[in-house]
Amino acid sequence: MLSEYLSRFESSSMEKYISQDLPDLFKKEVFQYFGKEIFSSQPEPTQKFLIKSSIIDPIESGFMRDFIGMENTEEILRDHARRNLFVQSFYDEKKGWLFRYHQLFRNFLKAKFESTMGDEERRPLFLKAGTLYEQRGELLNSMKYFLEAKAYPQAVSSMEQLGMDLLRNGRREDLSRWVLVFPDHIREENPWLLFYQAMGRQFMVGKENVISIEKAYNLFKQKGDTKGILTSLAQLIRASIYSGVHLVPLGQLIKEGEVLLQSVDLDKYQYESAVLRHYIGSGHIFGEGDLRKGIWACQNAYLIAKQLKDRRLQVLTLVLSSLGLVFVGEFSLAEEACKKIGKITEKSGWSEIEALRLISNSVLANYQGDFIKAQNLVEKLQGEIEKYGFVLISPWIYEISGNLKVARGEFKEAEEIGNSYLSAAISLKNAFLKGLAFRLLGSIYLRQGYFKKPKRPLIDPWMPYQWRLRRRTNSTELR
Repeated sequence: MLSEYLSRFESSSMEKYISQDLPDLFKKEVFQYFGKEIFSSQPEPTQKFLIKSSIIDPIESGFMRDFIGMENTEEILRDHARRNLFVQSFYDEKKGWLFRYHQLFRNFLKAKFESTMGDEERRPLFLKAGTLYEQRGELLNSMKYFLEAKAYPQAVSSMEQLGMDLLRNGRREDLSRWVLVFPDHIREENPWLLFYQAMGRQFMVGKENVISIEKAYNLFKQKGDTKGILTSLAQLIRASIYSGVHLVPLGQLIKEGEVLLQSVDLDKYQYESAVLRHYIGSGHIFGEGDLRKGIWACQNAYLIAKQLKDRRLQVLTLVLSSLGLVFVGEFSLAEEACKKIGKITEKSGWSEIEALRLISNSVLANYQGDFIKAQNLVEKLQGEIEKYGFVLISPWIYEISGNLKVARGEFKEAEEIGNSYLSAAISLKNAFLKGLAFRLLGSIYLRQGYFKKPKRPLIDPWMPYQWRLRRRTNSTELR
């Protein structure tokens, strides 16, 4: 059609037409063709079917029977596909034969849908489609059509069930996009939408996200939504740690979590309780300083995650507990945890899990004094981050490589890394990373004997265990 259409133009005017006029004029030409040659030749019931079915993609004949109430939907679609009337058929192992309109033909039919049917006719169709998809358990589709119908209570219900699956599968961008479709007043009053909005953007906005999660947490408590309370409290602890924004003291949040875990039915909320235990452990290790308690919380979370066969949560808990074990000098136990991470990585093939494995192994190697191995692991981690764009993991490069340079006595290079670390933390407005960068710089100056620069020469928990032991046994060396 395009070739025939372009043949009408002289070569001198062809370039201007293609660059400026082609999209709109060719679309008009195509729509005229569809209307004259295909659509108008169909019986009226078939025309109505084509128009209404244009809002569904892909098209399943069984679904269309329930949606439109016609028995011969598959016959119509197969006839169009056989005659090459811009309908394609393909086979799906779960659903059988499916059909899809050519995009231009579907656009033509959707334009008919908009122009020939009023809002009072369109909304019931969208609502029916959403209800049918909800009954089938296809929540993403159900929410999409409920939103088209402006049936917000039903759309919220689908979103509440769908959101956690999107988060577990790493689909934060999709989550953010869908949450923003809801009107502001709906979003601000519903704790799940507030929570999902914060989770979708949590690595771009610090304080604003902590505020949103805290608001969601308080709304969940008002509603008595146990699942929401467990979930939002876990993420509030996480956001408070990793953003450095403490609207509520971290110790208070941890205490609330520990009390909550003693009062809820853990069999009913296994996944939520495992996640909360994990972030309570994170709070103890990176916030409150009770390393042993943090390790214990993470190990309990790992056992639940293993029972649930949730590999991603298993890795997260193992990585955190392995870091805690390294910090307290339990290297053999840390090695066991790293081996478990390796086995899960082999089975899953997830690149993110591989990056987490590299983090735990490189920190362990550095603490054990195996600097060559640590350097190789850091380089592999850098490659994974650059290959897959793991922005969230990138600060670990500064943290591990900086401390590795300190361990090897390469203080000038370490200071350069520390300053880059600090600049990145400041640009991100992340107080947690800023604190880690300052700690790295302080460790560098302390190791060189510049006691005025670090101000307070405290023991650095990232310093390899052998050095800390030497400091305790030979303090005159440092003096």
